[in-house]
Amino acid sequence: MKGFTLVYSDSVSKYLEKIPKDRQVQILRKLDLLPIDPKLLDIVKMGGRENTYRVRVGSYRIILVVDFTNKIIKVERVGTKQEMEKYY
Repeated sequence: MKGFTLVYSDSVSKYLEKIPKDRQVQILRKLDLLPIDPKLLDIVKMGGRENTYRVRVGSYRIILVVDFTNKIIKVERVGTKQEMEKYY
């Protein structure tokens, strides 16, 4: 079984560079597990948005758009819970 392809934008990379190293490591470990099978992790479907999910990593949230047909996971945004409330 082929895994998923993980795609994320430059803005996600830039955000990760700004946060503490220990949080970067936690988030990157979670992102490394996503391509295997996103359903194995504690992902929660976000209401009102098609194919949009969130993954909790401590006080941070990772917002994903998952295309199960083409097996692509797009990391849309990473931020704290308070930052995510502005957008979602």
